[in-house]
Amino acid sequence: MKVIENYGRAIESSDENLFKEIFAPQIRLEPIASRHGATISQITLAWLLARSPAIMPVPGTTSMAHLRENLDAQDIELNREDIQSINSIAPEPRASIK
Repeated sequence: MKVIENYGRAIESSDENLFKEIFAPQIRLEPIASRHGATISQITLAWLLARSPAIMPVPGTTSMAHLRENLDAQDIELNREDIQSINSIAPEPRASIK
């Protein structure tokens, strides 16, 4: 049985495949966050900011510490490899014409 904390909640799973599916994005973002000395949340905010100057993420927070952490994401400069890696986790949605 595996236990992992995700945003303050403990999630237990005895199904290894379900565990991997649920946490795959976080597991793939951890090395990027580590290289930048940042949190996964900061990396996702930096990725959104890098996508377009017309994007302004508005994350919610309940503390000043988290607000500061969110604001620090604007100083993270993701390289092309980082962005490509994150894009592979969250690919661009494609519009379909019916």
